Amino acid sequence: RYACDVYLLSGNHDANNVRGAHYAPEAFESMNNEHVHVIGDESPLVFQLKNKRLVFWSIPFKPVVETMLALKKIRKRKSDEDLNILLIHNSIIGASHMGWVCDDGLEPKAVCKGFDRVYAGHFHQTQYFGGKTGMYLGAPMHHHYGDANREAGFWLIEFSNAEVEQRFIPSEMPSFHIRNELKSIAEAKTSDYIRYEIEATSVDWVKIKSAAQEWCENLRAQGYKADYKHKPIRQHSTRLGSARGKTESAMS
Repeated sequence: RYACDVYLLSGNHDANNVRGAHYAPEAFESMNNEHVHVIGDESPLVFQLKNKRLVFWSIPFKPVVETMLALKKIRKRKSDEDLNILLIHNSIIGASHMGWVCDDGLEPKAVCKGFDRVYAGHFHQTQYFGGKTGMYLGAPMHHHYGDANREAGFWLIEFSNAEVEQRFIPSEMPSFHIRNELKSIAEAKTSDYIRYEIEATSVDWVKIKSAAQEWCENLRAQGYKADYKHKPIRQHSTRLGSARGKTESAMS
């Protein structure tokens, strides 16, 4: 509905197969929305700044080998006189996602070489790579509990001849929260999802469960989407640990 031009770079969830042969956003191009454009690595987007050109090069999600070939072609075409920005969607080694550190993907230096800035999509957490040349913008919304407690929002990025200024704008969309105690969450909105993950042995959980149910029912009555989850502490582990401690004490 906005009057401005909108440019879409397809990611892995938009691809209809692992080779990225076609992408779901391509449908927008047949909907008579002349201001909506699906971009790829065929041709760059060029804008004129005061003293130089601002050139956006883009590569949608593809297998790593094909992405490297696309980068090679772009480097042959680009001019160092321009302000060159790469937009990409792929896995970059060393980036983190839900506690996992990516060990299979694109080398950060190989991606950033020759570009003034690289903006990437794929991993949900905002993070840098290749020094501060590369940046995962981060998902602008929460998708599941794996995104819990992560700051989500949009980036306003302004380009001038010599500088790039970035400003983060928090999202007002529903968020996911995880806590391990039955306490209120001051920053939660009524549209948010809240999960209390309670660690307890089976015996202790019997004592706690009714309180967790009542707590979540009260939150749901206020409009929150609240639930609880029991994370078991194995009693035999506790006993073994206790026995081991006694044995070690006796031996010493």
